[in-house]
Amino acid sequence: MYTETLLADLENAIQQKLNFWAMPAKSSVTLLTASENATFLISDPSGRRKIILRVHRPDYHTKTEIESELAWISDLRTRGLVSTPAPLAGNDGGYLGSVEAKGRPFSVVAFEFVEGREPNVSQSLPDWFERLGAVTARYWNYRFKAGGKPEFAAIHGYA
Repeated sequence: MYTETLLADLENAIQQKLNFWAMPAKSSVTLLTASENATFLISDPSGRRKIILRVHRPDYHTKTEIESELAWISDLRTRGLVSTPAPLAGNDGGYLGSVEAKGRPFSVVAFEFVEGREPNVSQSLPDWFERLGAVTARYWNYRFKAGGKPEFAAIHGYA
């Protein structure tokens, strides 16, 4: 799906739309990963402000599914159940933006940048797994209680 040419076009499209997220035009756009989505790090020229942009693969999730995920993240954060980066509103007040590359629209969501690192497999991992297990337990407890909420649309492949 994500060819080098498409990723370069997405990077250029994002560069043209940085003002949507109140980022300076000279901010750097760096690809972090490309799988189901393409994820970019945006850094202002001073390096003091960074955001993450998740570019959704077209025709993979609907606008309703993406907005539902954002509502779900907001609810989890509000309840203090899971510490996760906050979605960032664009200059239109909404959380779901769009860029065009290769003649196709791509939905884009911005998130606050949070410093962190992956667990190092050479370190003792039981502490990491204990933390992950606790987060997972809180999520599943929440999921079973809030799963029927109509504002949380099911994303295909997830129940």
